[in-house]
Amino acid sequence: MKKSLRFILILLFALHSGTFFAAPVIHKPTVRINLLDFGAKGDGQFDNYLPLMNALNSASKIKNSVVFIPRGNYLINKQVVVNFDFIIQGEEGATILTGDQVKNNLFYNATPDIAAEINDLQITQNDQSVQISNIATFYKAKIRFTNCTFNIKTPLILRNCKDVTIQNCRFNNTRSPMGAILTIFASSELKLTDNTFNATGGVTFVDSCSFVKIANNRFSEMKNAYPLHFDFKNVTDKRHSYVIIEGNSFVGNAAQAHAGGTYDQISCFGVNFLHIKNNSIKDGGDMGITISRCANVLIDSNTCEQNYSSGISVDNATLCIISANRLLNNGAKSTKSSGIPESKSGLFIVTNGASEIDSLILYNNTISNGVSKIKTNLVSITNKTKASGIFSVNADKTRSIYGTPNQLNLARYNQLKATLLNRIRF
Repeated sequence: MKKSLRFILILLFALHSGTFFAAPVIHKPTVRINLLDFGAKGDGQFDNYLPLMNALNSASKIKNSVVFIPRGNYLINKQVVVNFDFIIQGEEGATILTGDQVKNNLFYNATPDIAAEINDLQITQNDQSVQISNIATFYKAKIRFTNCTFNIKTPLILRNCKDVTIQNCRFNNTRSPMGAILTIFASSELKLTDNTFNATGGVTFVDSCSFVKIANNRFSEMKNAYPLHFDFKNVTDKRHSYVIIEGNSFVGNAAQAHAGGTYDQISCFGVNFLHIKNNSIKDGGDMGITISRCANVLIDSNTCEQNYSSGISVDNATLCIISANRLLNNGAKSTKSSGIPESKSGLFIVTNGASEIDSLILYNNTISNGVSKIKTNLVSITNKTKASGIFSVNADKTRSIYGTPNQLNLARYNQLKATLLNRIRF
C-alpha cells in the first residue's frame, strides 16, 4: 500500500492543475431595446411571441444592445428560437408566462456557439402548458442567468456548453417528483453560486462535465429528488473532473413516505479531482455524502447531521481523504427499510463484492451519536478483511472506532493533502 501512495502522489504532480473561469458577459449593454416598443402587452393574456422575436432580432443588429422587459406578465405562446447572441434584462416584477401552445422548449438555440444572458426575470410555466418537454435547451452555448426566478415543471437543459454562470437564481416548488430541474450534459467551466432550490427537482450532471464550482447554494424541502448528483452509469463512460462543492446548505430533504427516503444529498459517481468542503447537510433522506468510483477526492470540514442512513458513504475510491468532518446522529432509518444494515452509520465504507478502496485516509473527524433512539455504528466496513486500503493518521481518534487500520504519519498526510488541494484549485 505504501507503493500505491507513492504512485498516487507522483500521478498528482503530473496531471493538469486546472484553469480559470472567464466571465461569461457578452458585452456591456449601452443601448436599451424596450419590448413595449414592439407592441408587447404585459397583461398575461396577449401573446407576446412576435414582439419578443422582433425585439431580439432588432437587438442583434445593434451593437451593445439589450432587450428590456418592463414590469408585467408577458404570455409567450410559441417556442422562441434564436441563432444569435442576446441579452434580456427584466425590470423588477417582469414575468414571462408559458402558453399552452408552446411545444418542446420555451427557449432554444438553433445554431451552436451563441451567448445567452438573462437577468432579473421570472419565468413561470402554466399548468396548461403540457406540451413543453424542457423550459429551455441550450446547445454549445455560453450561458449566464442571474437574479432569475424559475417557477417551472420541466427542466432547464444545457448540452455541451462552455462558460456557464447561474447565480442568485431561485428554482421554486413546481417540479414533478423524482426529476432534475437542471440537467447539464458534457459541459465545462460551470459556476452555480448563491442559488436557492426549494421543494423542486435537483441538479444533475451527465456525460463528463469538468471544472464545476457549486458554492453557497441552498437546497431545501426536496423530498423526491437527489439535490445534487453527478451521474456515472457505466465503466465505459467518461468521468467528470475538477469539481468543487463548497459552502452549500441541504436542509429537510428527507422523504418520510419512504421511511426516511432514498435520496443522497450530495452524490458523486465517477468524478476525478473532487473537493467537497464546508457543506451543511441535515435531515437528508439517505446518505449525506456519497462517493462512488471516484479518484483524488478531498472531503473536509462538512457537517452531516441526522441523515437517515450514513453521514458519508464511500465505495470504489482511489485516494480519498476524509478529514475534519462532523458526522452527528446519523442512521435513524429503520432496519426494515434499509437494504444494507451496515449503512446505518456515521461513516459507511463499502469493501464487499467488486468494490475496492485504495488509499482512504481518515483524520480528525468527529463521529458521534448522542440520540439514544438511534442504535447504529459510528463507522461501518462491509468486509473488514478487504480493508487494507484504509489509513489513519498517527494516533487519530477515529482509530479506536473501527480497530487498527494502517497508520500514516502526519507529514505524509500533509504532503498528500497539499498536493491534492493544489491539483483541484482552479
